[in-house]
Amino acid sequence: MTKSTPKNVLITGSSGYVGQHLIASLVLEGLIIKATGGGDDDDQQYELFCAYNSLPTFENDLNQLVKQNTLHPSIHKITLIPNIDFSNPNYIQIIQNASGENKKKIDAIIHLAALSSPGYCEQNSSIAWKVNCPTDLLTFHAPIIYMSTDQVYEGTKQFYQEDADETVPVNVYGRTKLAFERVLLRTDTTAEGIELPLLTEKELGGTTMPDTIQLDTSSSIAGT
Repeated sequence: MTKSTPKNVLITGSSGYVGQHLIASLVLEGLIIKATGGGDDDDQQYELFCAYNSLPTFENDLNQLVKQNTLHPSIHKITLIPNIDFSNPNYIQIIQNASGENKKKIDAIIHLAALSSPGYCEQNSSIAWKVNCPTDLLTFHAPIIYMSTDQVYEGTKQFYQEDADETVPVNVYGRTKLAFERVLLRTDTTAEGIELPLLTEKELGGTTMPDTIQLDTSSSIAGT
């Protein structure tokens, strides 16, 4: 039986705590996409594009992991994309260039990258918005799996229920994470024509998305 063409999965924040554990799990246990309304494709292979900003030991640690273990059959290849800074307006193009001469289509995104220090976000709100609400990821027209934070709530009790408790972020970090959460909930990321939803000041805890947070429709990926 002829193997199908590998699908391409972009993982942002690959060198972070969650990212490293996720990649280790994928190397050892593999990846199976469970489609809604259809059967699983156990023979499907995936190429992982692991984007990260900077961690000197990350590449060596990953090479050692792969060397010491047999790569799971579902993982076709792992490609590292270092120096991805979401505050750099060219980061989308850098990721696309790393996918090879034919600029492979990204089929899915696992978005783990974040500027997660609340204090730093308060002092550098413009950078926090660019990193934590990276709307240009939508130009890949791919499903996005996103990890938010409990700081989208006001923090007055120990446990929150997603369906029952109101989101009331009290700092820049929480607002930026909530903003991207709202964007994804209201956007069909696989659609050809994408427009950012209008988020109200009340939704984002007494602030609005900066004018600099917009969809770059001039990207070579947009509309493809």
